[in-house]
Amino acid sequence: MATERPVIEKAVAETFPIGLIYVSPDLATGETISTATVAVTPVGLTLSAVTISTTTVASDTVSAFISAGTAAVEYEVLFQVKTSNGKTFNNPNKDALRVRVI
Repeated sequence: MATERPVIEKAVAETFPIGLIYVSPDLATGETISTATVAVTPVGLTLSAVTISTTTVASDTVSAFISAGTAAVEYEVLFQVKTSNGKTFNNPNKDALRVRVI
């Protein structure tokens, strides 16, 4: 049975970062995130500044600033990640966040 993903709530006027951290077993020792894109459905939530953050261990975090959106609409923000070892992560059940605009 799939685990229900929590919903992040934001007001239309708010702008803030959201993101995912990839750790073992997703990333092997020394493996880093090479590229990342972030997609939103349905259209309407604004994404800007998609970044790959670096920690002292490895590049393991993907984040994006979200803003705007339409009140009472729930959006899915899907993170699509490729690693230095050639792995791809883009599973909507694991690599996505839900955002509801209130």
